[in-house]
Amino acid sequence: MISAFCPGHITCFFQPITSLDPLSAGSRGAGIRLSLGTTVKVNPLPGNDIVTRVNDGTESDDIIRKVVRSADPSGGYEINVRHDLPVGQGFGMSAADAVAVAICMCHITRRSKIEAYRIAHVADLLGGGGRGDVAGIMAKCQQPVRTVAGIPPFGKVEDLHVNVGKITLAVLGPPLNTRDVLSDREKYMGIRHAGSEAMEEYIERPSLESMFRIANRFSAEAGVRSRETDAAIEVLEEKGFMAAMCMLGNSIFTNAPVSEVRSLIGDVWAVPCTAVPDEAGIIRTK
Repeated sequence: MISAFCPGHITCFFQPITSLDPLSAGSRGAGIRLSLGTTVKVNPLPGNDIVTRVNDGTESDDIIRKVVRSADPSGGYEINVRHDLPVGQGFGMSAADAVAVAICMCHITRRSKIEAYRIAHVADLLGGGGRGDVAGIMAKCQQPVRTVAGIPPFGKVEDLHVNVGKITLAVLGPPLNTRDVLSDREKYMGIRHAGSEAMEEYIERPSLESMFRIANRFSAEAGVRSRETDAAIEVLEEKGFMAAMCMLGNSIFTNAPVSEVRSLIGDVWAVPCTAVPDEAGIIRTK
């Protein structure tokens, strides 16, 4: 058995980029690496079946299967996944799953960690997950900025040295499907335009305050906010806190404490979290 942990990742704003080569596709954007994420355990099995158990339930996961088969086309494995955060709410759980499983599989098959990130990026991208979360997770900084889409050697992620510190994550409605949102041509073009402007402004003047401000303008201009996120951001800002939507989810991140979030918004799912530079990696072998 081998186990790995991968931090989650929030995207604050982004510009989707397409390419015939998935290694150079994905998005430009700014994000936050989270202290909460995904823990996986991988056990080799006789035969060639892949059994995936997510949060103790048996599930079929196309992204995880893509990762396993990219590393080993014919082996059998049991994959146990435990999420610290909800899926489909912009917390990068599909990417964290892909990275953690890829690190385990590449350890088993004696491949490099760089290869693990490449496998995870392609699986997450083609499987309908995030378009830049793996690149953000790969960076060793609190607040990675993806200045060139894709994964190294094609993609580029920079540390603009913005200290995020403690934040609260809150879920306000049902999950969003990234693929469904980006398949709407009009919305896709709106996101691309808003994302390009957001990136240019943020790179010129990076700060915690500008990150929240630009993220809110981006989500409004791109037309991706739900009524719940719109209302939550407004009420928190009225009380002097900073808050913005997680891409792409019915969720927000804010500098308001959990107690204030629940007091102002209501009895929502909310947890404290910290922005971290910690690398994803193996936590146990047996």
